Amino acid sequence: MKNTRKAISVILAVLMLITCVSVSFTVNASTGTLCDKYATNPQGKIGVKKTITIDGSYSDWSSDMLIAQGAAWDVANHYKGGHENCVLDTYALYAAWDDNNLYVAWQMVNTTDTWAREGDGPLSDGGRVLDVPLILALSVDPSSTSMSNKNTNGDPIWGRKMGLTFNQHVDHLLYMSGKVGNGTPGMFTAVDAQGNTNYTNGLKTFKENGIEYKMAEGNVCDSIIGLNYSEDTSDVYSNDADWVDYKTFKGSSGTHNTKYDSFYEIKIPLSTLGINSSYIENNGIGAMVVATRGESGLDCIPFDDTMLDNATGSYGSDASTSHEKDDEDVITSSFARIGNLGGSTPVTQPTTAKPTTQPTTAKPTTQPTTAKPTQATTQQPTTAASSLTVNATSNFFPSTSKTYSSSEKQVTVSYKLSSAMKLINSEWELKYDTSKLSFDSANISNLMPNVSSAVINENTKGKIKGNFSTLSLVDFSNESDFVSITFDVIGKGTADVDLFVNILGVAYKKLGSTPTIAYVVDSGEIKDVTSIPGFENETYAVKTAFDPQTTPTTVPVTTNPTVPTTKPTVPTTKPTVPTTKPTVPTTKPTEPTTAPVTDTLKVNATSNILSPVSQEYNKDTSTVTVSYKLTSSMKLVNSQWCLTYDSSKLSYDPQKNLNGVMPNISSAVVNTNLNNRIKGDFSSLGLYDFTTEKDFVTVTFDIIGTGETTVDLEIEILGVAYKDSNFNVITAYPVDYSKLIDITSTPGFENMKLSGRITLNEPTEPTTTPVTDTLKVNATSNILSPVSQEYNKDTSTVTVSYKLTSSMKLVNSQWCLTYDSSKLSYDPQKNLNGVMPNISSAVVNTNLNNRIKGDFSSLGLYDFTTEKDFVTVTFDIIGTGETTVDLEIEILGVAYKDSNFNVITAYPVDYSKLIDITSTPGFENMKLSGRITLNEPTEQILYGDVNNDGIINVADATLVQKHAADIIKLTDDQLKRADVNFDGIVNVHDSTLIRKYAADIISSFK
Repeated sequence: MKNTRKAISVILAVLMLITCVSVSFTVNASTGTLCDKYATNPQGKIGVKKTITIDGSYSDWSSDMLIAQGAAWDVANHYKGGHENCVLDTYALYAAWDDNNLYVAWQMVNTTDTWAREGDGPLSDGGRVLDVPLILALSVDPSSTSMSNKNTNGDPIWGRKMGLTFNQHVDHLLYMSGKVGNGTPGMFTAVDAQGNTNYTNGLKTFKENGIEYKMAEGNVCDSIIGLNYSEDTSDVYSNDADWVDYKTFKGSSGTHNTKYDSFYEIKIPLSTLGINSSYIENNGIGAMVVATRGESGLDCIPFDDTMLDNATGSYGSDASTSHEKDDEDVITSSFARIGNLGGSTPVTQPTTAKPTTQPTTAKPTTQPTTAKPTQATTQQPTTAASSLTVNATSNFFPSTSKTYSSSEKQVTVSYKLSSAMKLINSEWELKYDTSKLSFDSANISNLMPNVSSAVINENTKGKIKGNFSTLSLVDFSNESDFVSITFDVIGKGTADVDLFVNILGVAYKKLGSTPTIAYVVDSGEIKDVTSIPGFENETYAVKTAFDPQTTPTTVPVTTNPTVPTTKPTVPTTKPTVPTTKPTVPTTKPTEPTTAPVTDTLKVNATSNILSPVSQEYNKDTSTVTVSYKLTSSMKLVNSQWCLTYDSSKLSYDPQKNLNGVMPNISSAVVNTNLNNRIKGDFSSLGLYDFTTEKDFVTVTFDIIGTGETTVDLEIEILGVAYKDSNFNVITAYPVDYSKLIDITSTPGFENMKLSGRITLNEPTEPTTTPVTDTLKVNATSNILSPVSQEYNKDTSTVTVSYKLTSSMKLVNSQWCLTYDSSKLSYDPQKNLNGVMPNISSAVVNTNLNNRIKGDFSSLGLYDFTTEKDFVTVTFDIIGTGETTVDLEIEILGVAYKDSNFNVITAYPVDYSKLIDITSTPGFENMKLSGRITLNEPTEQILYGDVNNDGIINVADATLVQKHAADIIKLTDDQLKRADVNFDGIVNVHDSTLIRKYAADIISSFK
């Protein structure tokens, strides 16, 4: 499960732990010893001598070729920036060679589909690795000059900031795009004593030197061991962290589909390395792969922990993502060896090793798995062969025992709690003896009966993990079951049930503010919180009981224990709860004084940034609509949120929410298929106008229960933005890490104001009702000036055209267009010329809800020196009011061919931002402009009708043939009509297509 927001709570990720079987080798990293999930040359493997076909398939590769093992989901965006696309997660490295070539392969994984949904940020673009630099580093000749990873002019290779150096020897750096076919990949070597390179004698391009690489979708590995829940990057050192096998693990969105994984293979002729196969076998060479976004390393194989040393910091260009994207990395881990270990054998490390240099606040290495508090002899009666004695233990709750006769088939263990202050979160693990007790997993959601937002899972029999986190707070002022579990009795003798509470947080919340939190239990240790301002009166009582109810042998009642002045060493047995705790007051009522009326439901609507409201509904009210409304002086650019509710009192019906949960955000992605929760997010550089109050999130529930319930909206991220004079989107976050942030000291955001309110069953019709027979269309883009136009009831369609003019030819692009499908409908019959009519190699997906995505890449280049439609879409108008169509151009590359016909590329639009490339050699005169039009008359061209007589026949084909033979010269208009394969050239290929069309062999030229 993804942990997006570390500062909110350690409970935001779902805890599902399984025991892993892993290789017992390790990698030496910069700050300590990695756990045994990582390995370099495991079991002494050095690759095999074998010929590999580079065909975009992993069928030639096998586990005996493995030379380095990494782990999954151990990358920076696990800890910050989980919403990003292009997940760079290296997992395994393979090698082979024959008499002519060296072969290297690496497996990359994208396991975010276990918690994200298809189309979400990390799964956008098919979950693929995009056009980012991948680096294969080789150490061939240890006596040669080690490379600096820079050009002789001091700039990084490939002209980008690359804060990446190697502490190990490296003499060949192979740079290539993660999107095979993009750019001009090349192999660089040192040209001076400082290890710098250049683009002349230091560069060997792949194409000219027989180097080939391809990518296959899928995964060659038998298992995919990775981190599931991780709050601390130090988990990479711990064998006791939450490691799972993503081949079998099931997360909140299901099991991992390896279609999101990427397998790369590369062939390098030995002659280009200046060696032969004997050199590999006698001396060996070193290898490492580093995945980057162009500024710094994000993951590498073999793994180096410098890939995580700044994971929780902020990226300079986007504070919602990780500083790992632009930090300085010095890789110290050893390269994997190919062909020969070179006289050094990998060191096998103890499986429990964790570096002593880790901070004292790091996650504990181990939690005792078998140790239990010592039971008094009076609590351990001698059991007859026909009975079962159950010992219920805990680090926080008191321990007790009960003996059950052979006639008793079930046992219920209840850990009960009362707290003067409300609970905000918890994390716990329960273990039980599976040889004596059986638990039906169908009842797992009932283990925390008094916490509606609980997430509980048993991924391994005998071990159940649970957690909850809610800013609504949970009332335990009257003794209630904290965790209660019922087992079937299947054995005799003695059985242990143990509840280890790792975290228990209490909190209070002032009106309209975020909760203030203190931890009664933290990292498994009981804390005294009464010295913390605001928590002076916190008391709690704990009890462990068996049902049918019996008086436990000991019923300790507790205020906060005395905390030692020095932090104790983690004990080998769990500490016994102090016996000096005061007794629970006898005057405490046995049940709440405010018992709910049986035929009414009180609904409390709360939020982390808005003031709460409440309303009571009687038996005649069937539904309740909870609306969270916002007003923002600046436009919204993105958000991420979670709404929780009690499904025993309220039921979500899609038919009652046909306008959507975010009715004013056309690009919203909302998941309503979660138990007790609805999660949503959006991101659009088109920006959304909330300067007048609008519903941000609104949900209509059926009322199915009585008593009292809470609906809570936690807005985790809310970004506002404006576009500067270059159309760059400048963003700041008035809500970040679920907290309100004052951004008025940020330049450009001085006048930012955010307000809102919550309503219950308020009439949903907006105060500014749009005219029912008109639709205002706003067409926006991240690089072009917006336009708007209103259409009346007589207008059935609107054509939105994004036009570009470029002084240099286009080589590739990637983009996403969003629209509101409740107002506009895409009809393929209205777009027969294509969404990118001037790009013949375009790949466009129009089958996405509210979105159209497209890309192209062609070394033939496309001429846009005169204005042309880049993206154009015709929609049917099906709604009224106001709507926005937004085109976000994420990547746009321009290029020219040098004297050797190499395609030299630069990016005037990269990572969705306009870039000035005029300082790049060869691109000094680059100019890019464009505009957006709405229903502007477009030239209607009947392609293939070369003579413009309204008919496509053999006469048109003959004109093309005559032109190709220089018998006649077609006019510019005729050339446009004749180029039916849209490759920019009129020749016999076009003539053949025209003849086929005229003979009804083909039905279109697309």
